[in-house]
Amino acid sequence: MTGEGSGTAYRVLERGVWGAHRTGVGERGGVALLCDATRALVTRMCRAELAPALGIPAADSVAAGVLPVALAAVLTDRVRSPLRVVYTETVLGVEAARPYVTPPGPMDGLARHERDVLVLRTAVGLSAAQAGEALGCSVERVHRDQHSALQKLRNVRVCG
Repeated sequence: MTGEGSGTAYRVLERGVWGAHRTGVGERGGVALLCDATRALVTRMCRAELAPALGIPAADSVAAGVLPVALAAVLTDRVRSPLRVVYTETVLGVEAARPYVTPPGPMDGLARHERDVLVLRTAVGLSAAQAGEALGCSVERVHRDQHSALQKLRNVRVCG
């Protein structure tokens, strides 16, 4: 979202802001706000996960394919939080586009949940509470997994 921090964009997808007003999507620019927030999350996740191996244009192409699917899922899923729905749809799109052969990187040694926490917290810019909502876990687990992931990355020996 132009001129606003990523935290503001993602608050739109949080249960309290967007979830309560999901039925009034046409009112007061709700659709545009939803699209902007979803686009920001999807694009940042795709770039963080795919750009190192495929490049930014390919990552953006994947994001463009994921965006309509994620938006449709947010509008139809009445059970999960919108932030969780967008996260899940983006992960599915990223996994489908991930190259089978990539050079090993330092994050390869992390558990999937630890990797997701780092991507959501650092590359995407979500707060611990927002990352917890997206991942379906507690804030404490987000902090614990982030700490564990950072410790593992600090212990990786990079050969030069």
